[in-house]
Amino acid sequence: FSSRRRHTRLQGDWSSDVCSSDLDVLYLTRELYTFLDAGMSLADAVTTLRGFVKKRAFVFILDDIIKKLRKGDSFSSCLEQFPDSFTHSFVASVKGGELSGEMSRILKDFYNFLAWEQKTKKRILTLATFPVAVVGLLTLVFFVMIFFLVPRVIPFLTRSGREIPPMTQFLIDFRLVILAYKLHIFLTLFGLVAILIALAMTKKGQYLIDYWLMRIPIFGYLYHTFSLMLFCKTLYILNSSGMRIVESLTICQNLFKKGGYSEKEIKIMIQKIEKGISLSKTVEQSSFFPRLLVMVVKSAEKTGSLSDKLKSMGELYSNRMEYRITDLLSYIEPAYAVMIIMYIMFLLFGFYLPMISVVVPN
Repeated sequence: FSSRRRHTRLQGDWSSDVCSSDLDVLYLTRELYTFLDAGMSLADAVTTLRGFVKKRAFVFILDDIIKKLRKGDSFSSCLEQFPDSFTHSFVASVKGGELSGEMSRILKDFYNFLAWEQKTKKRILTLATFPVAVVGLLTLVFFVMIFFLVPRVIPFLTRSGREIPPMTQFLIDFRLVILAYKLHIFLTLFGLVAILIALAMTKKGQYLIDYWLMRIPIFGYLYHTFSLMLFCKTLYILNSSGMRIVESLTICQNLFKKGGYSEKEIKIMIQKIEKGISLSKTVEQSSFFPRLLVMVVKSAEKTGSLSDKLKSMGELYSNRMEYRITDLLSYIEPAYAVMIIMYIMFLLFGFYLPMISVVVPN
């Protein structure tokens, strides 16, 4: 879910690379729908926005768009000149806004979606980074202790003639096992990493990795829920702009990793719809979509309210993500405290108490 830096080379200016970020697109979308709501024309809105932008790369892009708009080109065709800066779903939504005459509403919906996506990515990154950092630090300290402290403690305890405590003996035995089988351990780890990399380079491997990522406890639920939210919100924006369902699903397909489980399931849906099968039937036959979404799509087809239903489901999955992330973040601090206490107890009974028992007479 991390923000990526995009590079685009302007036509007619091959001497410099133009870069825009997700935050630039977020800013563009927010300002444009605000100006359009105020009654400004699209060309005037982009020109006004150009006066507030300081980033050189983004200025180049806006200048090129303004020039083309004044020549009579559509806004969507201007954006298509920068495929690395503006996603297929964004361009398609703008094109739908042009056809439906609801550019302001489409841009506002897309801004809300982008803003929520950015916020969620940051929270998930925070949720994933802290545990990894703490576990990594504790693991590093543990191995430093095993390979640097244990060798100095062993002679001291041996000369004392006292019985070595079980926890200290475990550390000594663990160190001996690591040293005796270090080559085997290294080759095993290297082999596992090589197998995973080779698997990830195949279509079947990409599918399986993506499939099982959604079934990992805790984070698998977040990954699956985020994917469903992304699908529902994007399809809602595209469908509400008047785009055909097959074209909308094709754009949704491109949101996911090529060859992955989600991407392949949506691809199968498109193939079935092109053969005349209804959307609700294809959703029902896919293992990617939960039963609740299947029931909602069936109801939407009967009432002709697919856009409204997709919007509601997108909000539902957004709220579920928020609740789950909030709950997990509330458990992180207590979990850290427990881990640190356990680690201190381990050091206390494994090193310090045996050392004190030798130094201090009974």
